[in-house]
Amino acid sequence: MSKLFEPTQLKQLDLQNRVVMAPMTRARTSQPGNIPNQMMATYYKQRADEVLEKGYADLVAFGRPFVSNPDLVARLQHQQLLAELDGFTLFGGNEYSYTDYSMCSK
Repeated sequence: MSKLFEPTQLKQLDLQNRVVMAPMTRARTSQPGNIPNQMMATYYKQRADEVLEKGYADLVAFGRPFVSNPDLVARLQHQQLLAELDGFTLFGGNEYSYTDYSMCSK
């Protein structure tokens, strides 16, 4: 048990201890395609706010489903639904991109 709080190395990463945050998964999603629903968006926002407020992190990054929300900060601040990801805009080889998603209304 004492090794839990001892410094360790994981490949090139030096860790102060062996306590790490587990990856956040899509296990709570209820939609096809692992697209986040409002419950998940609220959950991730709460976790992000908490780690920033406690000083555990300087930045919290959100992954691929959030590409469909270039206005992510505004959507989270105003508790608006997230836009569903359209895979066609990711690597469609055309002029459409993440900037073509509609912005949230306040």
